[in-house]
Order: sequence, then structure tokens, then C-alpha cells
Amino acid sequence: MARCGASLPPVQGIHHLSPDVIVIGAGAIGASAALHLARAGVRVTVLEKEAAPALHQSGRNSGVIHAGYNL
Repeated sequence: MARCGASLPPVQGIHHLSPDVIVIGAGAIGASAALHLARAGVRVTVLEKEAAPALHQSGRNSGVIHAGYNL
């Protein structure tokens, strides 16, 4: 995983990326926001530092009242 100051290789097949909105984080809130924006016709790009969605704070107890489910 690249960190600050590191350069990433270009993604093959993407020649021009021009989103209307960039969502940082693919947790529960970021993924939901991206989904609703995309359904409204907004071009959305989601950036996530983990290997898959919902692996950081979304998978932990955030200190809020919830229905008792675990990811």
C-alpha cells in the first residue's frame, strides 16, 4: 500500500478520470454516500486505504447504539 510521498503506478484501462465527487473511505458511511450520489447521476470515485471496504472503523464498535450486528 502506498503511503504519503509514494507514487502509484497508473491504473490500466483508465485514461481519463474526472469525477464530480471523491469519497474518501469505503466504510459504511462512505459507501452509502457514494451509492446515493451515483444513483442520483453523480460521477463518484471512492478512495479506500484498506484492501477491501469496511475493514477499518466500520468493522469496529464506534460507540453508537446499534442493532447488535457485526461485520
